[in-house]
Amino acid sequence: STYMTLDYLPTASSYPWRTSFPDVNGDALALPFRDQSIDAIINVNVLEHVKDPVRVIQEISRVLKPGGMVLLVGPGDLTYSHGDPYMFFNLTKYAYRLMFEESHLNILEEYFPSKTFVSVANIVYMKLVRNRIYNKNRLGKHLQMPIFLLSLLLSPIANLIGLTMDLLIPFDGRGYDTYMVFAQKSAKP
Repeated sequence: STYMTLDYLPTASSYPWRTSFPDVNGDALALPFRDQSIDAIINVNVLEHVKDPVRVIQEISRVLKPGGMVLLVGPGDLTYSHGDPYMFFNLTKYAYRLMFEESHLNILEEYFPSKTFVSVANIVYMKLVRNRIYNKNRLGKHLQMPIFLLSLLLSPIANLIGLTMDLLIPFDGRGYDTYMVFAQKSAKP
C-alpha cells in the first residue's frame, strides 16, 4: 500500500510549528489526483479553513474509487475560531449529511467526541487561557503564564464536570465542537 500526505503549502508553511512537509502540495478544492484513483482518505480539521467546504467533499468523492472510504473530522456548531485569518465555517451535522449525500458518500457512522458540556468547557478554556489579548504586549504575555499554570489544575476538574453533565443530561445531537464521520463512496453514482 502507498500512503501520501497532502497539504496546501502557501498557507500551511506559515505556521511556526511545522516540522515536516507533505508528500504532495495541493489544494483541497482541486485535488491533484485522477478520478477514482484513491482507496481511502483521512481528512482532519480542513473544512473550516477552506472557502468552499462543499467543493472539498465533491473532490474527495471524485478521487475516491467506488466503495472507497473517507474518515473526516471537522468543526461542530460550537467550534471556537482558530487558525486566524483562515477560519471560515462551523458546520452542523445536517450540513455534513447534505454535503455527503449530494456527493454520493454514504455515511456509515457519525461520532461526536465532545458532547455539549465538554464542548462548552473547551470554549471557556480557549477564551480564558488562549485569548489573543495576551499577545498584545509584554504584560499580557506575563499574565498568560500564571493563568495557563492555573488551567493545568482546573482543566481536568472542568472536563470532569463536563463529562458528568454530558452523562446526566443525554446528548441530543446539538452543541458539539467536533464532528467525525466515516463514509463510503457509492458503487454507482
